Amino acid sequence: MNHFAIKAIEKERHFVRKLKEGTFYLTGSGSKNFIKSVTDKAIYVRSKKSKSPFRISREKLREAIQFMFYKRTATRKELEVFAAYNSALMGLLRLVFSDIARISKTARGMLRLSLKGLRYFFSGLERSVADLEVATEHGAQFLLLSYFSLRDDKNHNWKYHIRRLGYAGRVLLDSGAFSVRSAELEGREVQPISLEEYAAFILRHRDVLFGWMNLDVIDDPQATRENFKALQVRGLTPIPVWSCCDDGWEELEYIVHEIDPPVVAIGATVFMSEEKRKMMFDKLFDLYPSVPFHWLGGSSQLLYQYPFFSSDSTSWINGRRYCTLITPQGHLDAPPEWVEEECLAFNAKHLSSLEDNYDEDYQVNLMDLLVPPELMYKQIPLF
Repeated sequence: MNHFAIKAIEKERHFVRKLKEGTFYLTGSGSKNFIKSVTDKAIYVRSKKSKSPFRISREKLREAIQFMFYKRTATRKELEVFAAYNSALMGLLRLVFSDIARISKTARGMLRLSLKGLRYFFSGLERSVADLEVATEHGAQFLLLSYFSLRDDKNHNWKYHIRRLGYAGRVLLDSGAFSVRSAELEGREVQPISLEEYAAFILRHRDVLFGWMNLDVIDDPQATRENFKALQVRGLTPIPVWSCCDDGWEELEYIVHEIDPPVVAIGATVFMSEEKRKMMFDKLFDLYPSVPFHWLGGSSQLLYQYPFFSSDSTSWINGRRYCTLITPQGHLDAPPEWVEEECLAFNAKHLSSLEDNYDEDYQVNLMDLLVPPELMYKQIPLF
């Protein structure tokens, strides 16, 4: 049984034990529903207008809970596979997840249920099996891998390890367009990434993929749009990537309102100053407070100051390289007595814990708490 199935069983049992006859809750669309009765097999619900209750299978409810733990965001339509009364189910799921979930309306008017917390995708692991095993041992659940790095693995050894360590269905694929541009700027010869080869790779390996980023074209939003549409036509709708820059807001408006995706990836911040990033993120979350954003390459203090939906970075590996720790106070030097393995384990354990840390004060306002570094080290037991 997988990690999310176990969590779903525990969550559903805990919820049902507290559920009482006569309890009312609001559906996704805001109508009142009442709990009529609960059995071993089903929850019976009556709407304000109906005379007889309708049935929501507890098995299907557990499946819906598992789906939410896995995807962390879903529209009302996506919940139809679990219950015909999808609005009632959405409201019930919000009750199940209590204060860690919210329902919002997308740009196209769809109701979307999303969970709090931040999902961290461990990256930089295309060739390092040892680091991948450390991440796995200390709680990593999801990975981000780059096609730019994987395309030279002709024997698909990466996929063997993905299956062996239980990451099938938990790999987010990045095109590697940024890596191509970086190599070109350094004067190195590098083969460009074509849409055809990227699409073919996704089709071949989608059985282990959680999702995939669009093949973005640096400094060319129109070409990036065309790539998105081309992948969409192939039935491979990607996560759109927005290049974060002062003259890019019109393009983000297009992505949010015309594409209306589940998640928008934010790129092009790696070489920005922290001050500039903060200015851009202030505007970003002020304009689109309910949009789930994934921060590409994000691991700085700002990760804890804004309600990002997810993030990825290779910085966690710096625990081994430089004995630095990723904390809400920034990247700090580890205590002198710590060895490289302890630093790497700390980063893996800390970043993987962010998904289940639902306290908004932790992610958004923790900098105000001024936690001393020596206490920060003690917050997360390593072994």
